Amino acid sequence: MRNTTKSYLDFRYLDKNLAIFVRHVTKKPIWYMRARVGKQYITESLGTVDDAEAITEARQRFYKLQDRHKQNIPLKDITFSQFWTLWYERQLQRGDWQQDRINWHKNYARRYCIPYFGKYLLNDITPDVVDGYWGWRKSYWKVGGAGEKDRGKFGNAAETPSSKTLKMEQSAIRQILSNAHQRRMLPFLPAVKVPEKDRRETARRPSFDDMEYNVLTTQLYHWSRGAGIWKNNKLHELHLKQRLTIRFLVLFMANTGMRVGEVMQMRWEDVKKFIDTDDETKLEIRVRADTKKGKTRAVISQPNAVRYLEEVRSISNHTEPQDFVFCANKGSRLSDPNKTFKKFMLEVPYKGRDKGILCDADGDRRSLTSLRHYYATKRLELNDAKLDIVAGNMGTGIVQLHKHYLHSDHVRRSDELTANTKKGKKSKQAEEKIAQNILELAKEGNLDLAMKLLKGFSTVDSDKNKASN
Repeated sequence: MRNTTKSYLDFRYLDKNLAIFVRHVTKKPIWYMRARVGKQYITESLGTVDDAEAITEARQRFYKLQDRHKQNIPLKDITFSQFWTLWYERQLQRGDWQQDRINWHKNYARRYCIPYFGKYLLNDITPDVVDGYWGWRKSYWKVGGAGEKDRGKFGNAAETPSSKTLKMEQSAIRQILSNAHQRRMLPFLPAVKVPEKDRRETARRPSFDDMEYNVLTTQLYHWSRGAGIWKNNKLHELHLKQRLTIRFLVLFMANTGMRVGEVMQMRWEDVKKFIDTDDETKLEIRVRADTKKGKTRAVISQPNAVRYLEEVRSISNHTEPQDFVFCANKGSRLSDPNKTFKKFMLEVPYKGRDKGILCDADGDRRSLTSLRHYYATKRLELNDAKLDIVAGNMGTGIVQLHKHYLHSDHVRRSDELTANTKKGKKSKQAEEKIAQNILELAKEGNLDLAMKLLKGFSTVDSDKNKASN
């Protein structure tokens, strides 16, 4: 149906919900379409002066709009920020996320993801836009960076994000953009990858040396009692109870090697005492399936962990089987123990360092996870367990132990490094132990790990032969 009015040079209905028209006030007689889809009206330029082309284009667009409406997809191109809100709400409705993950995504979006990507329309997110994120993110907290003005509010935020942090952010961005692409709201899916130079896959994990750990535990003792440099008349009983809980959490983690999330999920029914063959009382802890690895495992603690857990029980009002072991005053999980621990380390006086004991000698920031690294380092330094046993107890792999925790092994074995070929008894014993680990892995069916360990062993053996020649 063709019609001419004061507003339109030409107006035609193609369907009761679709029309094309040419406006009077235009230099060129460009055709437009107006469509009703659901309860929305969409008006768009068809970009042509030919009526036949306009009709074909209008129908194609109308069918696409109807398809989007059926799939509950916004009819118009939306910004990243708008899509993130829709995506986040869908994830919550699915109910797959633990509270820690919910909090992480919410905080990450608020602080980094939305400030950078939020203003872009999805169609405008190109590979260059994605690649630009990493430089923006790395400089965020530095002088002149986007977050410089908020530095005082987030004193615990690392000035330079760690490799692990960047990989987590990479994963989040991939999830969001992939979801937009699957819903046909993002025509081209750009690659999302942390630049190789920033990933540092084999970088050692920040831990504590013996002196630092001694300072840490000594100051924790005084801090938890509000004594010494931590004396404060404003501290009340609840404050001190919270500090004691954090102190025992730190000591417990250093004596079990468990992940932060695993400890936070731990309930009293997951813990039981037993007497080992060496007549020492230890703990057997069941790690729940709803933690990082998604499967259960048993963790055997160091003997000291027994006492620390008894101390926690003595100050807690929530000791029923289903209660969280490390909990707030009302029984809920501790909200952000990592933040409290970092703030404490920042204020510990140590060798005149501006950031106390928060950073190691290389400037890498520590966190509660550093206690897991301390546990692994000590177990391997003391040589009191085989690699596969330590790996199994920690819920990780032998290759990971080699990559991240054997950085001080050359110091412990300095006598072997300096021994001549006639005095290589200890070196030979060490080689035999590695060979035994490889055989045990192969027998258990862990052929991939066995081959990786064998490859590393062969490289060392080859280098040693070259050196002796």
